[in-house]
This record gives sequence, C-alpha cells and structure tokens, in this order.
Amino acid sequence: MKELKISIIGSGWLGARLGYDLSLITSYINISSRTFNNNNDLKQTNIKQYILDIDNLKNYNLDFFDCDILIINIPSKNIKDFENLIKHIQRNNIKKVIFIS
Repeated sequence: MKELKISIIGSGWLGARLGYDLSLITSYINISSRTFNNNNDLKQTNIKQYILDIDNLKNYNLDFFDCDILIINIPSKNIKDFENLIKHIQRNNIKKVIFIS
C-alpha cells in the first residue's frame, strides 16, 4: 500500500503534535510555519519543515503542496488570503483537505 503524503499548514502546539504523531505512521510529513520553527520534537523526526505564509504565497516551495492530504491548522483571519490559498490547492493533486480552526 502506498504511504500517504501529508502536509500541515501551521506548526503551533496542535500542528506540531499532530505532525509528530502522524510521522509514526507515515514517512512523508511536511509541516509549515511562518518563520523558522526551532521545535526540537520535530527535529528528531522525518518531518520536513517549510516556511509558508498564506499572506504571501508567491514564493512558496511547490513540494509542500505535493501531498495526498493537506491539513490547514491556522486561524482564518483574512478571507482574501484563504481564497488565494484555495486557488493554490486547486492547482495541485491534493485528494483531501482538512481545515482546523
């Protein structure tokens, strides 16, 4: 069976723990934060860390959105930025999107 590729937008207390727990069942976990995250729990796993800010998606790494499941774990403060994020999601072959807010 093919391993799932999972990307998580938001590496706060919930996203980091979710990423860590998911890394125990699949080896393809990506997690993002707006700035470099110096989380020691994530460093000890196979989780790839990315810098991603939905306020500015012009310079994002395309590998981050190469996933089967995208978990959005950030607050929905700016509707325009989320609409832009949806456009980026639609351009990729993401099978499921889970929104946690």
